[in-house]
Amino acid sequence: MTTLRILVDAMPDAGRAFAWALVDAGRVRQRGHAPPGEWPRAETTVAIVDAPLVHVAALVLPPIPGARLGDAVRYALDDQLAAAADTLHIVHGPQASDGRVVAVAASRALVDAIAARLPAGARIVALPALLPRAADWQWAIDDGGHGFLARPDGSAVAVPSADAAPAEVVLALNRARRAATPPARIVVHARDATAALPAPSIDGVALARGATFAWDGGGTIAGDPASALDLRPRAVRAGPTERVDARRAWRPALALAAAAVAFFVVAALGTWIEVSLARWHDQRDALALAREVGAPAQDFDGAMQGIAARYAAARHAARLSAPGDALTLLARAAPALAAVPAGQWKRAVYASGAWTFEFGPLADGVRDALVARLTAAGVTALAANTASGVRVRIEA
Repeated sequence: MTTLRILVDAMPDAGRAFAWALVDAGRVRQRGHAPPGEWPRAETTVAIVDAPLVHVAALVLPPIPGARLGDAVRYALDDQLAAAADTLHIVHGPQASDGRVVAVAASRALVDAIAARLPAGARIVALPALLPRAADWQWAIDDGGHGFLARPDGSAVAVPSADAAPAEVVLALNRARRAATPPARIVVHARDATAALPAPSIDGVALARGATFAWDGGGTIAGDPASALDLRPRAVRAGPTERVDARRAWRPALALAAAAVAFFVVAALGTWIEVSLARWHDQRDALALAREVGAPAQDFDGAMQGIAARYAAARHAARLSAPGDALTLLARAAPALAAVPAGQWKRAVYASGAWTFEFGPLADGVRDALVARLTAAGVTALAANTASGVRVRIEA
């Protein structure tokens, strides 16, 4: 598989040329220096952002859920970066068991400009991320003396010169001593295995020669862009992985919808069970009371009718009126019946504890209002239209 590696050492603009290397089966087949329109075709493309254009940090954070880790990383980087947060593009790796998170920050404008000039599926990685981690500090130096210092925790700092004691290296050593984590040595990786070391030691820490390393993969340490953090914005990434991520974005919403449906079903079932139990208790109590007063009954309605009949009989035996007596029932309904125009009355019949009134034609609104007033008076009312008008039946 052929891979086109491009070293981005400045903001891409019209006509700017960049160094590129065509790598096949782990070996550099071709090198060049050209603007984006003249880059050769390859099966995969990776843009490698030079060390001075990125900030690679290792942050130690308390255990944080994945959904909130990005916000925590941005907050932690505020103390390290002078640029405004909205001008930076930040990516981070997973949180390790010791709380450590590796994050890479770069100018948002730079990343967007690089992404606009790359084919679909290409990656953007930071140059220090290509150097595998090691127990020692590592100083990578290119042919021009530029490079970076990589530490075991995954952080890195750009080193613009290969002087005997670069200020960036000295400052990093002083900070490590204050944190009680000074390195035993610094391993130097140059592009040329015969290149002399910058110095035997720096600030008391010995320098040792390491393997050859170069951004284009031509050294002994080739570096694997596929394992490095991808700086390319998610909105412009392509390929099956991103489509899967888009589908995964719906999973929380679907889970919430399923939970809501399940809650509704459980609540509805619980309400039905509660109502059914209440109805069963009422029927049991009514049948028991009917048996106590000697009223034969087989169901709830029969029991209530039997109880009402025994109650009325007891009232009558005591020379008192019962709720279903003709005069008692008529007195309760009289205020509502008074609203019916006198000319609409035809007849009133009392039988079996109920009054039946027949009226002439009534408007639907008048009929419904009459039924509503009767119900409010505490009687059961039923109205129906007939061929000659309206019939209303009331009972206690």
